[in-house]
Order: sequence, then C-alpha cells, then structure tokens
Amino acid sequence: MAEGTHSKKFEELLAKTNDRLEAFLREVSTQANTRMDYLSDQTTLITDQLLTLSTNINALTERVNQAPRLPPPLPPPPNNPLSLPPQPRPFKLDFPHFDGNDPRGWIFKAT
Repeated sequence: MAEGTHSKKFEELLAKTNDRLEAFLREVSTQANTRMDYLSDQTTLITDQLLTLSTNINALTERVNQAPRLPPPLPPPPNNPLSLPPQPRPFKLDFPHFDGNDPRGWIFKAT
C-alpha cells in the first residue's frame, strides 16, 4: 500500500507541475505574441517613414534637376602686364630725421 500512496503522490505532483508548466508556457506565449505585435507595428511605422523619406528625396532630386543651370565661371584674366591698369608710383617724402635735440622743433618740421 505504501507503494500505491507514493505513486499517487507522484502522479499528483506531476499533474501540478504539468499544470504550472502549461500556465507558464501560456504566459510566455502571450508575452511573445504581444512583443511580436509591437515589433510588427514599429516595423510598419519605420517602413512608412522610409517611404515618405524616399518620396521627399525623389522630389528634391527632381527639383534640383529641373533648376536652371548657372553659367560656368569666367576664366581668370590673363597675367598680361598691358591689361592691368597702371599703378601710380608711390611718391617720396622728404622727412627730417630726429637727432635727439629739440623735439618740438622737429615735430613742427615734420608736420
């Protein structure tokens, strides 16, 4: 009889463990499905944003391609000395040198 009691307790324990395992698997499955739904929604949002971005880039590219072209820049002028306007020669000033004596007199001569 002791063997039958152990067997019955073992079967009850096994049934409880099986029930707990099934409940755990249902919970994990529910969480996984919830997470997969969230990821699917996020993927859809990202795909829509990429499509919008691609459309905007195509529209901008089309606008740039249709914009009038600027003429090429003018070439730099040649380095021909005859083509340059004449530069006035700097004039020479006769300026008195200061010898260390009579600073006021030197200032009046310089102005």
